[in-house]
Amino acid sequence: MTISNKSFGQPHGSETDLTDYLFPVRTSTQLQDATDSINTENKVAGRMVFNSTTTLPAFAAGSGATDLWVSADITVGVDLTPS
Repeated sequence: MTISNKSFGQPHGSETDLTDYLFPVRTSTQLQDATDSINTENKVAGRMVFNSTTTLPAFAAGSGATDLWVSADITVGVDLTPS
C-alpha cells in the first residue's frame, strides 16, 4: 500500500507553499479578517491553523467566514472572531 504525503495535508489556496499545505500559518489580523482566504476557502469546524502572532495553534469553531478561531491554549484567552 502506498500512502501519499498529500493525504495528510490540509490544502488551502495555492499548494505551492509546503508550510501552508501542511497547515496554514496566519497572523491574528488575518484570522480576524472575514474576507481573508483562511475564512472563505475550505474552512470547516476543527480545521487547525498556526497563529504566528500568538505562536499557538488555533481551531475553527465552524465553517462560516465569521465563525470563531479558538486558541489551543485556553489559558491565554486569545480567541479570534472574524468580522
